[in-house]
Formats: sequence, C-alpha cells, structure tokens
Amino acid sequence: MSIDAVALLRITDWEPDEELDTRILDDGSALLYLELPFESDPGELLEAIAGAVGADLVGHDDERGIFVLPDAADPDEAKTYAQVIDAVGDAGHWLPIDDAVPDVQSMFGAGHEDIVKNAFSALGLGSIEDLQRMMQSGDTEGLQMMQIKMQNMLEEAQRAHAGSSPGAEKKPDEPLSLPEKPKAPKS
Repeated sequence: MSIDAVALLRITDWEPDEELDTRILDDGSALLYLELPFESDPGELLEAIAGAVGADLVGHDDERGIFVLPDAADPDEAKTYAQVIDAVGDAGHWLPIDDAVPDVQSMFGAGHEDIVKNAFSALGLGSIEDLQRMMQSGDTEGLQMMQIKMQNMLEEAQRAHAGSSPGAEKKPDEPLSLPEKPKAPKS
C-alpha cells in the first residue's frame, strides 16, 4: 500500500466539487486528498492539484507555494492551515505555485488554441498569454478589467439584440432589463 499525497490549500471562497476527497478546516482552508503517491514527481503532483482545483487555484494564498504532505502524516487534530503545517513539519514539502497555475489554453480544450486566441483578440481582451500572466502573477486588477470589458460587451450585445427584436423599441441609455415571465391566470 502506497502513501498518498495530500495538498493543503488556502483558497478564499473555494467550494470543492463533491467528487473530490477533501477536508475543510476551521479557517476555510482545505486538505485535498490526491490519489497519487506522495513520492510522485512534483510536476505530477501539481498537475493532479491543478486538475482537481482548476482555475480556482489562482486564488491559493501562500507565496511559499502549495504544501504537500503524506496522508500517513495527516494531523486529525489540526484545525487550521498553520496548525497543519506546524504538525507535519519536515514530513511535508512545498511545491512552487507558479508551476501549478493551469494553462489557460488547456482549459478550453486541445486543438482550440487558434479559436481562443482569435476570440480574445476580436473581443479586445488581449491574448491568452496576457490572461495566463495575470492569473500567474495574481494581477487581480487586470483580471477585473478583463471581466468588466467582457460584461460591457455582453450588455452591448443584449441591447443590440433587444433593439433588433420585432416590436422592441430601445431608448438611449435605458438600463437593460429582461422580459418578465407571463403570470399564471388566477383561479
């Protein structure tokens, strides 16, 4: 029986998928139990962590990296991020976070790089590489600006669509509202 790896993650507001084997600690951090031997190559461990957590991994809040421990050293009495690190000590090790951020292009599927690059360019959002750099460096302002641009474009598209609908009159600077659902007749 091999000793499996456990990743200690501190990601604000992360809600792990139900199929993941996790233990949420009192301070909101989480232990992610990996089905991978603790002795695995650091690249394999990072790939497994990124595969489980996805883009939320960008929110991991520890510049030292991701602390990985053997499941045999999992301290059941530890209730916080710091307590786990203190209890495990040298039995665990750190993986550099820069290598753990998922490749943005792979999130969109293999073979779709040109489509994604063209879409980002056409939307005026920069490039995939820009997004990946922002995610890796934790550039929240840049990511927020990209989100605002995307939201504005969606709102413009909704306004244009509403204006092209038969019988729809669009007034300048009128806030966008969705049509109400028809109400059921009262009996």
